[in-house]
Amino acid sequence: MSGETEDSVSGWTVDTLNSHLNRMLVERDTRVEQRFKETDAAHEGLRKEIHAESKVINTRLKGMDKATDLLYQNVNRVPTDVDRQVGTLERIIDGKLNGLKELTNQRFADNQTAVNKQETATTKEIDALRINIDSKAKASDDKIDDLKESRSRLGGAVGAIDKAWVILAGLIGIAVALYAALHH
Repeated sequence: MSGETEDSVSGWTVDTLNSHLNRMLVERDTRVEQRFKETDAAHEGLRKEIHAESKVINTRLKGMDKATDLLYQNVNRVPTDVDRQVGTLERIIDGKLNGLKELTNQRFADNQTAVNKQETATTKEIDALRINIDSKAKASDDKIDDLKESRSRLGGAVGAIDKAWVILAGLIGIAVALYAALHH
C-alpha cells in the first residue's frame, strides 16, 4: 500500500482503509483495556492493603484505649499505695536515724570521758617527770657546786676538774634523757 501520486494509483480503498483503522482502534482499545485491568488490579491490591492496615490501626487504637483506661485507674490508685509505703519507709528511717543519733551521742560522751582521763593522766605524768627532772637538776647543781668548791680548793688541778665536770654534765644529761625516755 502506498500513497497516491499522479504517476501511480493508491491501493487503498475505502474498505481497506476502514479495515485498517478498525484494527488500529481494536489494538488501541485492547491496550487501554489491559491498562484498566492492571490499574483495577493495583487498586484492588491497594484497597486490600488499606483495609488490612485499617484493621491493624483499629486494633491498636482499641488497645491504646484500654491501656489509657488502665493507666487512669492506676494513676488514681497508685498514689495512695505509694503514700502508704513512703510513710512506712519514713517511719523506719526516722527510727534508725534516732537510734544512730543516740548511739553517736553515747559514743561521743564515752570518748570525751576517755580523752579527759587521758589528759589528766598525761598531765600527772608530765608533772611527775618535771619533779624528777627538777630533783635531778638540783642534785646535779649540788654536785656541780661541790665540784666548783673542790676545784677552788684544788687550784692546780683545774684542767682535770674541768674535763671531769664536762664528762659529769654529759653523763647527767644522758641519764636524764634515758630516764625521761623510759618513763614516758
